[in-house]
Amino acid sequence: YRFDLSVNRSSGWVRDNRSHNIALSGSLRRELTPKLTLTLSEDFGYQRPGEYFGAPTFDGAIDTSLRKVNYNVGDSEIWYRDNWTQVKLEWQPRPGLRVRTGVHLLATNRHWRDAEEYVFNPSTGRIDRDSYIEILHHQRQYGDRTDMTLTQKVGAMQNTLSAGFDYNFVSFQHDNNSPYNGFSTTDLQNTTPGLFLHVDPTVPKYRTHTHQTAVFAEDRLAVDRKSTRLNSSHVSGSRMPSS
Repeated sequence: YRFDLSVNRSSGWVRDNRSHNIALSGSLRRELTPKLTLTLSEDFGYQRPGEYFGAPTFDGAIDTSLRKVNYNVGDSEIWYRDNWTQVKLEWQPRPGLRVRTGVHLLATNRHWRDAEEYVFNPSTGRIDRDSYIEILHHQRQYGDRTDMTLTQKVGAMQNTLSAGFDYNFVSFQHDNNSPYNGFSTTDLQNTTPGLFLHVDPTVPKYRTHTHQTAVFAEDRLAVDRKSTRLNSSHVSGSRMPSS
């Protein structure tokens, strides 16, 4: 078994621009029989980056005393969440023959909600904000990869045959509040950030479904002893690549 945890957090160099991330993964490998092995694994990630979109200019220049002010709204939000679940079986019925299969599920979600454009208004001495943007992504990916490796002698030479197939189904949905209307003003220090303006509804804009299928095969013949040693090392140490 294996377990990994990583967490980091930052207050950022800009005011009101905290961020934090967490990554969690674990796996369990079980030898069901001397010839059959099962591996279960789960990977989880959650990210909340900073929600800073820059500083307005004054006559084409940045006021350095204001460059650490975050002009976003008070309830701005950006986050990404991912889950990757895998189940793998490896079967070696006899020396030189190995069969592997693995199914996986990838679940991904994204959310952005911000006021992203800031312009100084010289007539009011305040900052005008617009582009109130909210976007959501929802994605699910299901897949299977199966391959077989056969190593045997052809005369005095060693031959390795590899073949398999790969299948994936991806379902994706995109939501947003286009045309991103909304307008507000704030003072130069953004002392009252305000809340996100839901002028236009956030609704599904489009959905996609993608099917991907692939087959592959390779045959390698080691014609001398050196390439035989390299080939044997490669085959015995190879791992099933992640989809």
